[in-house]
Amino acid sequence: MYEIQESSQHGSYKEEHDNYDLMRIVVVCLGAKGEKSGNPMIRLLGRLFSQTISKEEKIKMLPKEFNIAVTETISQEVTTMCNLSAGIYSRGMQKGRQEGIVTGEKNKALEIAKTMIQNGLAPELIVKCTGLTLTDVDALKAQAAQA
Repeated sequence: MYEIQESSQHGSYKEEHDNYDLMRIVVVCLGAKGEKSGNPMIRLLGRLFSQTISKEEKIKMLPKEFNIAVTETISQEVTTMCNLSAGIYSRGMQKGRQEGIVTGEKNKALEIAKTMIQNGLAPELIVKCTGLTLTDVDALKAQAAQA
């Protein structure tokens, strides 16, 4: 008979016993205090996942602070982890820029459409020039009429 048992290393999170067979999870909440934790495991993870410590510093601290020998494999794994973090950050920034561009283009099209409406241009021409939908243009006309 096999049985999964809860083992809390730090903190007091409790999972329903009925869920034990559904997953094997390790949840570590590092936050800003992770690097300064009194728990060596939490402190190690906090330092390894820190965005303010360079890869070189992370590799140097392993033997000094945690008595972990830095083999070629460990060095490569720290490098990979740092590269993954940088990649995730980079993708997030790229996505944010793209969303900002789309939002800016839409806002500019709305501004142009408002000016075109004020100048009495036909909705079909506004749609053609701005790329907005007829629904967008009608909504802008309704807003202009209320103002």
